[in-house]
Amino acid sequence: MTIDVSYGAVLAFANEHLAAIKTFHEINGGGELQKIKEELEKIKNETANQWSINGCVYSQSFSVAAQDLEPDSLFFKPDGTKVYVVGVDGDDINEYNLSTPWDISTCVYSQNFSVAAQETSPKGLSFKPGGTKVYIIGIDENNINEYNLSTPWDISTCVYLQNFSVAAQETYPNDLFFKPDGTKVYVVGSTGDDINEYNLSTPWDISTCVYLQNFSVAAQEMTPTDLFFKPDGTKVYVVGVDGDDINEYNLSTPWDISTCVYSQNFSVAAQETSPKGLFFKPDGTKVYVVGSMGDNINEYDVGTYETLPTLREIKQELEKIHEWEDAKATDHIKQVPIYMESDTLHVSADASTDATRTPASGHRFELMGYILTVHTGNAIVIDAVGTLMVGNSTIPACSFGVTGDDFISQNLVYALSGIRVAGAVEEPITLKNIGWSTPGAEVAATVFFIDTLI
Repeated sequence: MTIDVSYGAVLAFANEHLAAIKTFHEINGGGELQKIKEELEKIKNETANQWSINGCVYSQSFSVAAQDLEPDSLFFKPDGTKVYVVGVDGDDINEYNLSTPWDISTCVYSQNFSVAAQETSPKGLSFKPGGTKVYIIGIDENNINEYNLSTPWDISTCVYLQNFSVAAQETYPNDLFFKPDGTKVYVVGSTGDDINEYNLSTPWDISTCVYLQNFSVAAQEMTPTDLFFKPDGTKVYVVGVDGDDINEYNLSTPWDISTCVYSQNFSVAAQETSPKGLFFKPDGTKVYVVGSMGDNINEYDVGTYETLPTLREIKQELEKIHEWEDAKATDHIKQVPIYMESDTLHVSADASTDATRTPASGHRFELMGYILTVHTGNAIVIDAVGTLMVGNSTIPACSFGVTGDDFISQNLVYALSGIRVAGAVEEPITLKNIGWSTPGAEVAATVFFIDTLI
């Protein structure tokens, strides 16, 4: 079967909405659609600007006031199904379950565990990744206290093991952070306004801690209350009540705080004027801040393509492009009926009373595509691989399939291009090897060109 198109009829209706068709050409015919799709997919996969706090957007909060009126630190289970909060009001660790991981609006209080026997002013906590150990630091004893959990992540099974004093370096330790392999621990405090780094010769065993060095954050924060490292050790974040903000630092040598360089900050004052603790989702797309002014956990989105203005615009443009790709642009282009006659499908030259033949000489004709719509019946294009002839040019045809039942409409758009050369005005466009399972099916097609003077 073939499709024969009379050029005059096609040009008559195509020129009526030239702007719309040009947009289709610019997006689809020029290959820009695929490029943009690939770029956006790359952005989505990489989650642009993750770990960059300049892209933070406040999302929501959850109150912990019923359990502690002065929360100081928080820690999430790696899968986001639990969060733990420690505070000096109850001198305990409070455990919450999240029915939707990382969504604090789904938090439900579960249980608590008192650390008062070791520390009556607990300020910070950290867990071993498997949930078999938890560490508490406080300002009364200036110690890191280590506990074992017989059931991972269940604080009711905590048993005290040992402690390690940090008083020689910091007499007001506010929080601590362990390197993921347990070979380093970092303590931040407001006496020295610095981060103190310790090595552990036996991972996770605080009795093997040895002080190494410190790094001052006083230029950015005079009362640092918590710290958090990016999993690869190339960034560290410090929150404090002096600036009410999160300060971001880059480390040229991972985990070596002597190589810290300040980068930028993000204010949380609109939600919390006494921020005490922070925690990042492992992929860097969310950060959580707890504080004693609002007694809330505050959730922020961090630099995802959804939150950054430029990337939002790209996403919106892509959605517009998809409208063209999905053939929604048919609202702006007239459709020309086609009908069966023997083994040939014809686009009617009588569809427009304005149909005129246009000489090819001095014109560039670009075939932008066609839209095939099955309205009723069971029409199936079983093989559309062939050659599309435009004048003396040969263009590979597109393979596609259309299936439809009664009252089902399905649109397909394929972009093709070529140059109509002089002396070939009467030559039809031919698409070969098309079969219909129901020859009497009602079908409509749109074929359109761009006509440019040359």
